[in-house]
Amino acid sequence: MMLETERLVLRRFEESDAEDLYKYASDPDVGPIAGWPPHQSIEESLEVIRTVFCGAEAYAVCLKSDRRAIGAIELKLNGYTDMTERDGECELGYWLGKPFWGQELIPEAAREMLRHAFENLGMSKVWCGYYDGNNKSKRVQEKLGFQYQWTTEGVDVPLMHEKRTGHVNCMNKSDWERLQSDFQYVSLRERPELTFTAAQWFHSKWGVPAEAYLECMEAYIKRETEYGWYLCLAGSRIVGGLGVIDNDFHDRKDLTPNVCAVYTEEDCRGKGIAGHLLCMVVEDLRSKGITPVYLLTDHVNFYERYGWEFLCMVQGDGEPEMSRMYIHR
Repeated sequence: MMLETERLVLRRFEESDAEDLYKYASDPDVGPIAGWPPHQSIEESLEVIRTVFCGAEAYAVCLKSDRRAIGAIELKLNGYTDMTERDGECELGYWLGKPFWGQELIPEAAREMLRHAFENLGMSKVWCGYYDGNNKSKRVQEKLGFQYQWTTEGVDVPLMHEKRTGHVNCMNKSDWERLQSDFQYVSLRERPELTFTAAQWFHSKWGVPAEAYLECMEAYIKRETEYGWYLCLAGSRIVGGLGVIDNDFHDRKDLTPNVCAVYTEEDCRGKGIAGHLLCMVVEDLRSKGITPVYLLTDHVNFYERYGWEFLCMVQGDGEPEMSRMYIHR
């Protein structure tokens, strides 16, 4: 069995993965926070592959570029988890090698595992937990849409020979289905696996080469700039989006940065998507000390609804007529 996402392959562990597993599982920043000690040798990692990562739904997390194991993710079925005793429920567990932190790879892998759990395995509920202090895992579960259930103090952590406070979350199939149909608003830093798809989507709406969008998006994801790209999703479909660049092709180079490429799919208009995205980008930039923000448009009486003010007329590059410049202070 193998699962795929935009950037990842989730495949069964093989004994040949032992060296790569040891490379990442021996890091003291990886295992202990999740409740297991660092691996001490390649031989130990091989034994873990044989005895731990052998579950029916245990997968190596691999980049598509080389398919080498950089982490693990598993749906622990009834009999292999202490969170449920029901066959139609399971527990999601995961970890990732430290060099790959901050790239949103585990949320990407977990979304596919949740789809697999509900669509392929027929699960009605997926459980997930974390120990006190594991804020990275907590944040992953929040991003995925898990709902808090309870906290228990004095939980035995046998592999670490200690007790901890544990937090438990879960997701019902109905919750997951709702997340697929509801609108979700994300930045590309939160969903970098959508970069290529987003570049193609913006290109199809505005005619600007996809390569130009990719260049700006990749600079944002790599934190070379705080000028971001923001999307509205309906399940896996992009239905709205906008970005931020230095100059939206006009002669007033002093009026920067510019919100650009604002677009909502026709069948989703009138549902507040553009307004939500506009508020999202303004608040995100303001939190980083970037204000005011500018926007070039020919529309009248739309952006005013969201706190934008008409500033002046500017000359667009190659445009016969002047266009309206707005400001959000």
